[in-house]
Amino acid sequence: MEGRRAVLGLFKRYIEDGLEDETIELKSSYHPGEATREIVAMANSGRRGYILFGVAEAKLRKSDTPFIQSQHEHFSNTDDAERRLRQFVADKVKPVPPFRVHAFKWTNGETIGVVAVMRSSLLHEFVRDVQDRYNKVIGRPGTFIIRDGVEIRTMSSEEVARRFAEAAAAAQAPTPQTTVDVINFGHALTDEQIKELEALGYRIGIPNLGASFHLDDHAPFGPQVERILDSFGYSKAEWERVSNTTLFVLPTHAEIAGIFLAQLHGRMGHFPRIIRRTRGTDGGFHVVEVVDLQQLRNEQRARSI
Repeated sequence: MEGRRAVLGLFKRYIEDGLEDETIELKSSYHPGEATREIVAMANSGRRGYILFGVAEAKLRKSDTPFIQSQHEHFSNTDDAERRLRQFVADKVKPVPPFRVHAFKWTNGETIGVVAVMRSSLLHEFVRDVQDRYNKVIGRPGTFIIRDGVEIRTMSSEEVARRFAEAAAAAQAPTPQTTVDVINFGHALTDEQIKELEALGYRIGIPNLGASFHLDDHAPFGPQVERILDSFGYSKAEWERVSNTTLFVLPTHAEIAGIFLAQLHGRMGHFPRIIRRTRGTDGGFHVVEVVDLQQLRNEQRARSI
């Protein structure tokens, strides 16, 4: 398959279970108008997100129908697919949201298309009608929409004014240097904590990858942690690549965190970068630093005593 390829492991749990959240949208099939609406809504949310084409969400699945429908016709050449979609969006939306088009083959060989919407500090507006596959208008000139959880809604005038003010402030601020996702084995990052990470120079893509988990205190922790990491679906090579663009939140339980670190090191070939939070004077928890554990390890190995 030509063009860029998405990392399968990132989406494995969403595809298998038909899950959606604020950063993942599932579509049974591709349509440029529907893709445009989703891109605009995600971009206006100020978060990075992914639209997967060819995957039915859980509530639409039927036992006698495959939940994967190949999108090879639309995504066999991702460079061409991106060019066509970008032209379509540019005719309907100003400014054009930042996005890239990817594709990969699912375990049954069927092609799934992916549109990765980059985080945007701008506000994106429809300038022409956008229609879905049934010719229903789903975007009208002069309107601003936003992804709110798993739904799309029209932004209020107050929200639009606030986002324009934020965009103006962002234009004056230095651009974060690194875009990263966060694999989270602890408490979910809040919006305020995401802003604190950005102040440290990290542009956050997906802030809370991973599912909540519970370990059986009466069984060995090692095999349980191994199953949790296996659930991401990453190959060894993918773990090595993911580690370069990912921060980690460790469990607060020291022994469990140690087991996670040992197994992550074995999969990635080095220690991860972790987010450290501490309680502030306001009683809330705040991000204070990102710790590069591999760098600390290397510095200690280089010491003469």
